[in-house]
Amino acid sequence: MPLKSKLPKLAASLKTTLQQANYETAKDVSQLGTQLAPEDTGALKASGRVEPDGPANVNSAVWGDAVVDYAGFQEFGTEHMEAQPYARPAADAIDPALRFRQALKKWGR
Repeated sequence: MPLKSKLPKLAASLKTTLQQANYETAKDVSQLGTQLAPEDTGALKASGRVEPDGPANVNSAVWGDAVVDYAGFQEFGTEHMEAQPYARPAADAIDPALRFRQALKKWGR
């Protein structure tokens, strides 16, 4: 079978592999960020989740919702309170390149 006829299947398989690696990375950031989030009522921690973002369906770790509308204030602070970062430290601690390299290595087998 010529390579040209295999390309669509290979491309679809690679896309699935990379999407899964992206989801796993976002999930790791979400879990660590939830552990690091400041806790008063527990609502901020409970609001952490992974959501698809944009037309490419790239996953992102997010916190906050209609009820927990203060997630950004906790992360960045205000003129009245110090920042209590949780999302950025979590994102900095997770190495997406490692996850993608592992996924590509597994895909290439």
